[in-house]
Amino acid sequence: MAFFENPYGELTGGSWMRGNLHTHTTVSDGQLDPQQTIALYAGFGHDFLALTDHEILTDAIGLAKLDSKGMILVPGYEVAGGVHVVHVGATKRFPSSFCRQEIFNAVTGSDGIAIVAHPDWLGEFDHATIEQLREWSGYAGIEIYNGSIEEDDGSPYSVYKWDMLLGTGRRVWGFANDDSHCPQRSGRGWNVAYVTDRSAQGIVDALKKGRFYASSGVTIKSIRVDGMRIRIEAENAEQVIAVGAIGRRLAVAAGNVLEIAVADTARYVRFECHGRKQAMAWTQPFFVHADAKSMKRMSFLEDWTVSTRMPDGNLADVDPAKAARLCSVPLKTHPEGHVLAGFVDLRQQIEGHAGIVYLRTSFQMPGGQGTLKLGYDGPVRVWLNGNQVFFGPGTNPAVLDQLKLFADFRKGNNDLLIAFNSNRGKAWGMFVRAETSAAG
Repeated sequence: MAFFENPYGELTGGSWMRGNLHTHTTVSDGQLDPQQTIALYAGFGHDFLALTDHEILTDAIGLAKLDSKGMILVPGYEVAGGVHVVHVGATKRFPSSFCRQEIFNAVTGSDGIAIVAHPDWLGEFDHATIEQLREWSGYAGIEIYNGSIEEDDGSPYSVYKWDMLLGTGRRVWGFANDDSHCPQRSGRGWNVAYVTDRSAQGIVDALKKGRFYASSGVTIKSIRVDGMRIRIEAENAEQVIAVGAIGRRLAVAAGNVLEIAVADTARYVRFECHGRKQAMAWTQPFFVHADAKSMKRMSFLEDWTVSTRMPDGNLADVDPAKAARLCSVPLKTHPEGHVLAGFVDLRQQIEGHAGIVYLRTSFQMPGGQGTLKLGYDGPVRVWLNGNQVFFGPGTNPAVLDQLKLFADFRKGNNDLLIAFNSNRGKAWGMFVRAETSAAG
């Protein structure tokens, strides 16, 4: 039986809080000083606010000197000098001279998140192109609504790019922000997060998990999931739409309630709630998995040993017995809740250089035919129980379950060895899962 990957599941012990994550002051190019800006957003009824001036980090020490007006103030800044990136929950600033992938690499290794700002800004609607968004990895999401672009060239909306990413299985969240520079362009977009720890880090943690919806004026009252049915109720919506891959309308309801049974074959579904005067709200996506029991039974292959990077060499020349002996460094995948949950992260071994890294793991299976599911961003060669099962290219980014290989598993312990080419230093690593045939 199919089931949802529900970002809003098990919401207990917390409360819904609303806030803006993209705000400028006189510290960079805004019209109001930080204290005036805080007073403005407190007047909107916000619960949290990030001050994100261009290239200038407003950290926890600086925020503590300000009167929060009852809001939680979140450290942050905006990287400019190219495609703009909002770094929320920052403890240090990464310079704009870094290429964007270097910034995402650095932010992913910290407690913060990176949001690609206003992708459809400028006359060609190409501040961040879909090709760039597809290639980059490690950013938490994109601004699907940016209120400041209402009066600028381009579009304040980037929903179609979001659907193009979601359609390939990318886990990226949709954010709505003001990008405030003046009072007249403030209070247009915000994010409503379910927060259990009422702190700056608690807000960032909720955002990482997708436990929020984006809004430009519509309030979502309830999100209920029962099996393969989802019911959305919005207080002030006049129409609710269910959207599937890739941007297809699955259902439309007049009024403020929509309940839909989602097909097992759907890749994902998200909801748009339309109100008056273009006010909207957007849920995060619900990804569809083919079999709930098998997903609970099967997890990512989490425990690995890896080698250091071999600077030279060709995958075709790899001796698997020698490669297995070189795997000596323990490595675990990123944990649940991380933006790269389940990912075998090899950046520390690769260090941005060309070469090959070897990975090895052992795992238990009931035996019989099954499937290896891989997502990788560099050429790989794969051996299962000593037999080569795959040798092929890979390109950025690593997408979950991009490749599915039929495999004959032994009953009990199985050995998996992978030779991973760093793709001239651009690669990050891979996702690896193993399922029996019953898992689908």
